[in-house]
Amino acid sequence: MPSPSQGLDGEVTITLGAKGVVELELVSSGEKWVAVHAKMFTRSNKARLDSPAWHLVEALATLVSPDGNDPAIEGFATKARPVSAAEKKMIAEAATRLSEANAKKLLESITGCTT
Repeated sequence: MPSPSQGLDGEVTITLGAKGVVELELVSSGEKWVAVHAKMFTRSNKARLDSPAWHLVEALATLVSPDGNDPAIEGFATKARPVSAAEKKMIAEAATRLSEANAKKLLESITGCTT
């Protein structure tokens, strides 16, 4: 997923991609455990019918830590290679080129929302 971008200050960045990206589609259905039509699963019927969508939300919440930042899957990163000294240096150098103020301005210009 390489992509070029240009900041408000004219700096051009080329992102070379991402590692570990997973794309999937999850379908939540109660047809197998409740003998009603799918259109019955609405908020107005929640008092009478359990909601498959909320079960899916709860299941997804178990995949990450409570703050949403770390995988909560046992052994998820056990085979991951540690970051090398050269990679740490590249990350530190890249961080010096990033400006939080410019990032906020760029987001404001795209979304129209102020931070």
